[in-house]
Amino acid sequence: MLSVKTDFLYHLDSRDPLDSTASDLKRYMHGVVRSVEEEDRIAGNGGIEMLDTLRAGFRCVHPEKDFPSISHYQDFRHLNVGAA
Repeated sequence: MLSVKTDFLYHLDSRDPLDSTASDLKRYMHGVVRSVEEEDRIAGNGGIEMLDTLRAGFRCVHPEKDFPSISHYQDFRHLNVGAA
């Protein structure tokens, strides 16, 4: 699963063309992201906002240490998974 997540994030950020050894999944992910960007070039910016939200959501991290207060924990949870 980690490889799929890593590949997905790569395709969100990459402008590199796919090589001939790319899997069907990689080609599909690449195509979806490029399609969203193409639609935004035609009109609007909702796709860019969606991709930015996906980037933020998939980059969740584990806390490095204990939280000094419940407020710090809630701030982390809000940034990490959007939990309020």
